[in-house]
Amino acid sequence: IHNFGVSFGLFSGTISSPYLIIIGLIVVFFIIYLLVNAQDKLEQWGLFVIICGAIGNIIDRFINGYVIDFIYLHINQYYWPAFNFADIYISIGIIMILLNIIKKLNKNKE
Repeated sequence: IHNFGVSFGLFSGTISSPYLIIIGLIVVFFIIYLLVNAQDKLEQWGLFVIICGAIGNIIDRFINGYVIDFIYLHINQYYWPAFNFADIYISIGIIMILLNIIKKLNKNKE
């Protein structure tokens, strides 16, 4: 599936590919800044995995003008939006950061 938008095809056809590449690069540089200033390993790994996924999608968009989503799951008539491995990396990185936040909140309660 050719994804001309952002996650799950949102804003498809409303924002041109060069602008999405620029926005993606700005986000990656901001996350690199967060990575450099991260305090613990789980946070660092989460940010690193997000950066890897974002760069994968940026490269895909630069080469093709869109992101190729090739994992398409459904059960009967219920469909999950198509995605790719870069989206999985971004999601895993976000989960890692959320787990780190929960860990810190639990540590502060003690």
